[in-house]
Amino acid sequence: MTVTSTLNTLVISFFWLTKGVGLDKKDKKGVHWRWVTNFDTQKVCLELAAGVNFSTVFKISELLSYDLHEQPFSTSDAFLYSLFRDKFSYTPFDEEQAFTLAINATIASQYLKPLAAKSWLFHPASSVGIGKVKQGDWVVLKATDEAIYLVLDTDHETSDVILASNRHQISDSRVIFQGQTLKVHNDRLTPTLIELKADQL
Repeated sequence: MTVTSTLNTLVISFFWLTKGVGLDKKDKKGVHWRWVTNFDTQKVCLELAAGVNFSTVFKISELLSYDLHEQPFSTSDAFLYSLFRDKFSYTPFDEEQAFTLAINATIASQYLKPLAAKSWLFHPASSVGIGKVKQGDWVVLKATDEAIYLVLDTDHETSDVILASNRHQISDSRVIFQGQTLKVHNDRLTPTLIELKADQL
């Protein structure tokens, strides 16, 4: 079973989540989502159903407030996921790509340890409106290449962002891949249009 083939089941699970049914118990449809650890890769996975695990980009060492063995996919997790999933519906991503980004954005927002700013990797923004971003905005960061990021969290100085583009070439020897999260100062961020084109990603 693939991630794509489970999407209809996942939608059902969110109906029950919004009705207050916790994912530490099976609902009437038999849906039971939970965060689990792949000890071979040390990465956190989302168990969608028996034998169906989705691996996130995050290692357990990168997370706070995470049970090493497993923990339920909570109602707050579900709420954030649904917000991110709606956000990615305005992009050229297919169902599986949107699902992947939304799950990685959810775990980054909920459980990621505080990040050190890596603004030195990027050029200062030069367009009007720099530094004026809010959670959920699409932004551009420029290094060797430009790439599109989504703002996960922000304050008056810095923002946590997740890479939406397939990859971002930072230098000859450094690449950031889709789904990875970092913190940068807001003067590096250039807001961009919400309806992204395929060639931007």
